[in-house]
Amino acid sequence: MCTTDGDHAPAQWRGLGEDSEIPFDDATLGNGESEGSEQNVEAFAADAGPVQGVEEILAGQDADALVTLLESTPPDAAAQTDITAQTAANVC
Repeated sequence: MCTTDGDHAPAQWRGLGEDSEIPFDDATLGNGESEGSEQNVEAFAADAGPVQGVEEILAGQDADALVTLLESTPPDAAAQTDITAQTAANVC
């Protein structure tokens, strides 16, 4: 990503979009404040609907479960190819 001055912007963590965060209170994924209200794990999972993402799959588990999932997930070769092409096309 380039700044308006044409320099590279430093890498940073960003949300993936609306609803991409999961509450984490009392060392439990899905427990705590979410979008302005307190929720327990059961309420968080019930609000998920039919689409199951990482948040719903890991609800009720601890941070180690998230680390394990992230470390065991193989890279997406197509996404890596796309980002290489985008990077080459968008050199500052």
